[in-house]
Amino acid sequence: MDKLKPCPFCGGEFLATGVFDQHQYIVVDGYCLSCGMEFRYTQSFAVSNVARVAENDSFEDLWNRRASDVQ
Repeated sequence: MDKLKPCPFCGGEFLATGVFDQHQYIVVDGYCLSCGMEFRYTQSFAVSNVARVAENDSFEDLWNRRASDVQ
């Protein structure tokens, strides 16, 4: 995983407890080591015989997004 920002609630470190990469989706499970906030994310893909294209944001993009980033 790319560089992840600290937990948006307490500033703790996120620990991924499971990353499951299937053909049409990726599931990420994890929690904050400090406050215990749990997080599960599923990224889905449109799959053809030549490409796998993400249909939504990646886990890293979603986790690293903060309210202050929205303009």
